[in-house]
Amino acid sequence: MQLSKILGAASLVVGLSGCAALLEPEQHYTDVDLTIPTRDNQAIHQRDRTVLKDQSVLTYVEGILKRLEATHGKPCECQVVVDTSPGYEAYTVSANTIVLSSGAISQAESEDEVAALIGHELYHVYENDVLDSMLQDGAIAALRMGAVAAGEDVTVVFGDSLKEAATGLIYRHFEAQDEIDADAFAVDLLARAGYSQNGMNMMIRRLGEYASEARASAPAAAACLRMDDEGEIFINFTQCTSTLTGADSSRYLAKEARTEAAMALAMELPDDRRRRSTQGQVPEFYTIEYLDQVADMDFTSKEALARDLPRIERLDLPPELADDASLHSKFTAAYLMLGDHERATQALALSAQSTYRTPTVFRHLLQVADYNRDGELVAQLLHDMDREIGQMPSMLPVEYYLTRRYDLTVQEGIRLARCAMTLAQDLGLSELCDVYGDKADNYTALRW
Repeated sequence: MQLSKILGAASLVVGLSGCAALLEPEQHYTDVDLTIPTRDNQAIHQRDRTVLKDQSVLTYVEGILKRLEATHGKPCECQVVVDTSPGYEAYTVSANTIVLSSGAISQAESEDEVAALIGHELYHVYENDVLDSMLQDGAIAALRMGAVAAGEDVTVVFGDSLKEAATGLIYRHFEAQDEIDADAFAVDLLARAGYSQNGMNMMIRRLGEYASEARASAPAAAACLRMDDEGEIFINFTQCTSTLTGADSSRYLAKEARTEAAMALAMELPDDRRRRSTQGQVPEFYTIEYLDQVADMDFTSKEALARDLPRIERLDLPPELADDASLHSKFTAAYLMLGDHERATQALALSAQSTYRTPTVFRHLLQVADYNRDGELVAQLLHDMDREIGQMPSMLPVEYYLTRRYDLTVQEGIRLARCAMTLAQDLGLSELCDVYGDKADNYTALRW
């Protein structure tokens, strides 16, 4: 796809480093009553997701949390937030923050089901399981990358992270027994809090189905690096990313195993608690309905997208999503696919001006800076990226290339040290750094 028009126009809007997040212990959101530890905020954004700034949604899930917390009799000193993913997911990024996806809220048939999601994650908070989880060890990579061939050009293909669950960031979270124990905790907690076990059963069924779909869409096993007969190195970034995140060794339980265990526990409850009927329906939230509509856009062909996009454009944009980086990134991708460079530039500008930017936004902005051979802007963006989303192993070889290509000595030294530190943990990633460093020395263009 020719990007010259959008890249030229977008160069006018990317010198807006003022939106970089401050490196503070906590991130204070505006327009909503929400404060998140910076590390947790970064962990969410590394998945190419953003936190939904809808006070009505936050109040709803916090109310359920308080009810469960009071039933347990011990404060969790945590909060529940909702991200913008359309998938059916719940995960814990630290002892401070539980995350539900907007897709889980929209698909839940009852409040019992939402309570089951929160109750399950509460176990991990109370048991401090997150200290050992994959989400806290620095190996988080939210970008799904296509194949890379380090030949005459260095080619980098970034996905839009629409199916990032398949990378294993959530489905390799806890050991199987941890999940069984968390379900057992939730079964008991829901019963004592007055919720129906129907919500627990629906949660397990939906999570199992979504996890199966995620694993099925994960890349097939392949070598991260290989060399042909002529000594040329080929790099499969999809597999490298899969290896880094553990997507190829998911520990997520099948729904049959979890359902059987939960049902056995529910049968031990007193009749009045075991047979309790399903409670209230989940309220309708326009922001979540809007995100569902956006998620339904068909990117499989230009024709399908040209059919779907006008339908989304006729909807009223919720003010809570006006500066949402993840949303505007999707529109950027849609307009680019349809060849509408003017509107793609406008969407990119909105993404760039977002308070909390995502890896996809930085990918676009780094592309602009590299296209214009603007080393100063590259340096600023890498600096902002470190502060806003933290260090991402899957981005390291590209970062090293850019710092070396544009003689960013201090930042290059930092990336070189990180590359060296990966040697003992991941030889493939270290070798990628070497390959990209050589390409930078040879002034080989980075083809985005």
